[in-house]
Amino acid sequence: MVHIGLMFIGFVLILLAYLVGIEKLTWLLSGFNQRRVRDKEKLARIVGVYNLLVGIVLITLSFLFSDSSEEAGIGLALSIVALGYVLLAIYVHATMVDK
Repeated sequence: MVHIGLMFIGFVLILLAYLVGIEKLTWLLSGFNQRRVRDKEKLARIVGVYNLLVGIVLITLSFLFSDSSEEAGIGLALSIVALGYVLLAIYVHATMVDK
């Protein structure tokens, strides 16, 4: 059995990775003022790669956490993903945004 929710989120993140990382649609990213970002190419690359990796991990986890009794593992995985996004936003704001 497959955890459909994790798989869906994983595919959405892979689609977002393509749109941001390849197509350079950085306007899809919330929390960034596009006029203040110095290097939009680097921003698109970093966020695209992170989204791709997280999408692949979530799709893989959707096969491992197929039983609904493993809610703690799913919660832990999504918490780690959320922490990664916060750290990514802090890094981008510290290094790539004009003050």
